[in-house]
Amino acid sequence: MSSSSRVPYQRLATRSPSPPIPSSTNDEEIDLDELTRNDPRFNPPPPPWWQRAALIIFVIFLHWAAWKLIPVGDKPVAYPDDSYLWEAPGPSAE
Repeated sequence: MSSSSRVPYQRLATRSPSPPIPSSTNDEEIDLDELTRNDPRFNPPPPPWWQRAALIIFVIFLHWAAWKLIPVGDKPVAYPDDSYLWEAPGPSAE
């Protein structure tokens, strides 16, 4: 590969371009609503219908899985404390 066929390196932008500032007669009269309405960073497109449906189905599945993980009819096993088997120190009852 010859050096003449190479494409020169071009640095990528690290920031997105700033939104256009509306023309105003006074610098203090800049409307923030107009700035955010025209800026695509603050106005993303809505998600597709299938992504919303997939999210709802996933949440329903998580609830079903959590419900199925609850043990039904099984009583918890309680192991008795063995401390009552030992005699307490003190006077003997004769």
